[in-house]
Amino acid sequence: KYIGVYATGYSWIDVKVAKEKQITVTNVPAYATESVAEMVFCQLLTLVSKSRQADNFIRETGKFERDKFQGEELNGKTFGIIGLGHIGLRVAEIANAFGMNVIYYSRTKKDVSYQFFENLDDMISKCDVISIHSSSGDEFLTTERLTKLPNNSIVINFGVAGSVNEDSLIKEIQSGRLRAIIDHFANHKIRKELREFNDNTVLSPEIGYYTKQSLVRLSQITIDNIKKFLEGNPQNVVN
Repeated sequence: KYIGVYATGYSWIDVKVAKEKQITVTNVPAYATESVAEMVFCQLLTLVSKSRQADNFIRETGKFERDKFQGEELNGKTFGIIGLGHIGLRVAEIANAFGMNVIYYSRTKKDVSYQFFENLDDMISKCDVISIHSSSGDEFLTTERLTKLPNNSIVINFGVAGSVNEDSLIKEIQSGRLRAIIDHFANHKIRKELREFNDNTVLSPEIGYYTKQSLVRLSQITIDNIKKFLEGNPQNVVN
């Protein structure tokens, strides 16, 4: 018996029950590492540079005015990462290249130079940007933790939708205290309130992984997983 997940995340599968029933479950790790990491900074730069608003303004009005579109640099900001797996590590490398101070929270300490926090609550208050790269399904940014983020911080979620308390995040955005970049939404529904926040949010319909190159890797690894299972030597087993 076999379940092959055509993705990296598998939080919707009860792997414990599958194991009890002797069902092998596999996933596809690391196929979209570059795609997601690049998209994180595409969206982050879009937000801090106000380039989207400037583009829309000049197309709609034809005017050459820059007063409304003063941006900010990433250099020198503190970039907190939740989950330093394949994607989280690549995001850390890019953030470091921008001159950002990278800190992270993960289940285990990694062999990297970035500062490790064993307790997420200790890291929260230090982040100018906090980016979630865990597929565990845990609610990392609870209502209480969102209130601990510094004013004007940026929340980035390219992990699982449930990683952030969406109701509380909307309230923080609505108040103007936080900004957000969201690629994963609860139940795949983009709420009206979020669509109304134009200046302090960047929204996308789960396209972080969606590049030509990553989809080729996704299909190939999935096929390889099935072949290995049929050969009696399963790979990428999650249970």
